[in-house]
Amino acid sequence: MGVKYLNLHYAPKTFDKNAIIPEQALARIKHIGSNFVPIFVQQLYEQGAQGIAGFFGHPIYETKKEDRETGR
Repeated sequence: MGVKYLNLHYAPKTFDKNAIIPEQALARIKHIGSNFVPIFVQQLYEQGAQGIAGFFGHPIYETKKEDRETGR
């Protein structure tokens, strides 16, 4: 079907329409492989050192710029 997941309103494409066969295969392998990666590893990849803090039960949340300026 060429989509990452099915949804009634929107289904993101796994790869471009004009992608050549090796690019399509690589995109599918990445998509399938991401299902077997532990959440900790995904957080580490996406957030870097902040992902380690989340693993130990101390997540670091981003604050809004207005909250930092007002001290909330």
